[in-house]
Amino acid sequence: MADVATWALAVLATLAAGGALVLRDDRSRAAAMALALALAVALIAADSWDDERFRDLRDHAALLAAAALAGALVIAALALVIRRHPEALPLLAIAALPFRVPIESGGESANLLLPLYAVIAAGTVAALAGAWTRPREPEAPPGAFALRWLPLALAGFIVLYAIQGIHSDDFSQAASNAGFFLAPFAVLAALLGRVEWSGRVLRYALAIVVAEAILFAIVAFAEYGMRELLWNPTIIEANEIHAHFRVNSLFWDPNVFGRYLAVTIVAVVAVMLWQRTPRTVAGAGGLALVLLAALATTLSQSSLVALLAGLAVLAGLRWSARLTAAVCAGALVAAVVALAASGAFDSDASSRKSIDVETSGRWELIRGGLEMAADDPVAGLGSGGFERAFQKRFRAGEEAAGTVSHTEPVTVLAEQGGIGFAVYLAVVAIAFAALACAIRPYAPGLPGGGGGLDPPDGLVVGIARATLLAALAAMFVHSLSYAAFFTDPITWVLLAIGLVLARR
Repeated sequence: MADVATWALAVLATLAAGGALVLRDDRSRAAAMALALALAVALIAADSWDDERFRDLRDHAALLAAAALAGALVIAALALVIRRHPEALPLLAIAALPFRVPIESGGESANLLLPLYAVIAAGTVAALAGAWTRPREPEAPPGAFALRWLPLALAGFIVLYAIQGIHSDDFSQAASNAGFFLAPFAVLAALLGRVEWSGRVLRYALAIVVAEAILFAIVAFAEYGMRELLWNPTIIEANEIHAHFRVNSLFWDPNVFGRYLAVTIVAVVAVMLWQRTPRTVAGAGGLALVLLAALATTLSQSSLVALLAGLAVLAGLRWSARLTAAVCAGALVAAVVALAASGAFDSDASSRKSIDVETSGRWELIRGGLEMAADDPVAGLGSGGFERAFQKRFRAGEEAAGTVSHTEPVTVLAEQGGIGFAVYLAVVAIAFAALACAIRPYAPGLPGGGGGLDPPDGLVVGIARATLLAALAAMFVHSLSYAAFFTDPITWVLLAIGLVLARR
């Protein structure tokens, strides 16, 4: 069970972050953002201060003070830049998205999104100082149910997650998710929701994403050629005992690297499909092939499937949604038939073992998660409780490695029960509906769609809207076999930009 005081901090932090999403007054929103970040820091400290990973900070007060001072100076400098140039905020945030800094303490390591946290904090400071000069954000168009309800749905989702941690056997995991991910990413979405996403800002944002993807691809090719990784001893050891070789570039996990590449490829292909200049089309096509080659070096099946999902959305928007849906439905049926033929649904233990090996343990996690969900179908195990409960029930006496759920819907169903699962499905549905709102003028492939190449808000905005919807689909599909949909900042950035563009 969770410590009541720490649990209260988690609830208050998510409440403040939810307030940042739904409040419309600039001062109130800025105050909510600052409160959410302060409570998130307090939550992490209260939950983890006695852990070994914080030992170096506890035992060296001077080191802690120096780190806090350095962080404050960086945040102040960034806040000054954002205050003078508000358009710098979205570009800095997008540039910082993929970078995690390894922190060693107490004999343990953690990879934290410190650059992104610094940008979020700086944006909040700038907001408190009155950096925003744009007028009040426009109201959602009449009948746009999803646009009005998405901020409230996101706020409700993160608050419910914190509340349901009260009965978890591993509240520390729930506190980490709330403090490191849900609260700060909600603040990030609130900040980006006040940005004027003009065609120029969108072009710069895409240029940053592509430039970083090229950098990561170069590192990946170098790793693959030299057969040597920069970090992550788990992947290094796996490469030594397997015939294949996986790369992770500057990322810790090959699957996270693959997900980033998949989203970038979706954006590049969208440019290729909606542009009419032969040189631009050829350049985008060549770049997509290079990034696809880099994706292949990760051997991330989940990232490849996510890419296919994103490309399918683009194909449906650009050419024919009905034909694309028919092809995808046929492929899904074929996949189910193949699984059935391979014995995935048989009761035979050897068949299930074989499928579990082929899916790197995913099948066992899914089956186990569904069994645990059946134990408490209403309230679930409690937020963050999947890994420890799975270890106790199915792998008692074994090492805990490999017990983290890699299928987010199953995780939500097991941890939060029917209550949390219903809210999760509603938020996902509203998110897709919001990004698809009034997209027909940009999508000739939809019934009654416009010309596509001459969208009403300009070609850049048209490409951006198609990209956001397709990228969100890629992220969601990736979460079905690797989780991390709402705990990945990319999802929150996509939703924030999509809301701004859809409200215009």
